[in-house]
Amino acid sequence: MALKLMGQQKNNHVYYIANKTIIDYLNATSDPRIGYLYDTTNGKNSGNYLGAVSTANPGNTLALIGPGILKNPPPSPLAATQPAVIMLATQSFFMQAEAAERGLLSGNYTTLLKTAIEESFRYLAIPNATSVADNYFASSTDDRVNPTNSATPLKAIIYQKWVALGEIDGLELWSEYRRTGYPDRTNPSVSSAVSAANNVIPKRFLYPQSEYNLNSKNVNSEGQTSNGFTVKLFWGQ
Repeated sequence: MALKLMGQQKNNHVYYIANKTIIDYLNATSDPRIGYLYDTTNGKNSGNYLGAVSTANPGNTLALIGPGILKNPPPSPLAATQPAVIMLATQSFFMQAEAAERGLLSGNYTTLLKTAIEESFRYLAIPNATSVADNYFASSTDDRVNPTNSATPLKAIIYQKWVALGEIDGLELWSEYRRTGYPDRTNPSVSSAVSAANNVIPKRFLYPQSEYNLNSKNVNSEGQTSNGFTVKLFWGQ
């Protein structure tokens, strides 16, 4: 998330730009939310890799923060009036859809997933949100959107959760990735030229030095090393 200050979607000359991974996905799946999650006016329908500073100038093609996310920008940094999100209805329905798919909750997971997507469209204030969402869901043959005939329905549930919450609760989605393995994306940062060994999504935070200083016995028992970013947690994939 980013504040829209002084009429610009930047702060201290740092632009907030859509990541190439999500933009490519939204374009590939013809997702109607793309223009609400990101400002894609005047052909701005491409993204930038995280950390690729040299190509971060918005110019004429890179998408910025969209109107569905930046609902009520403040006239000044101290006068924000946009409500904060605790938990959206869309997140609740995604959780219910997964629980139903796993047999932990009664109900039809496909119906619950469709409702979750409808709520995502509604939150973004897309006109005729329900009908547009239903058409997007029903017409898609992509297993990252519609789980019909998919051997892994969870894939669509988590991918759609990723889209719905990507600009709202990134930390939650990082946990979803570590827990489920979805989205199963590649090249999350910098560029595709980076070696595969380094271009991975971290699976954990590393303990800070203060923990080694104050809690060394327990921290050392974890056997964490300096390259432990790629070591999964006990509940992760």
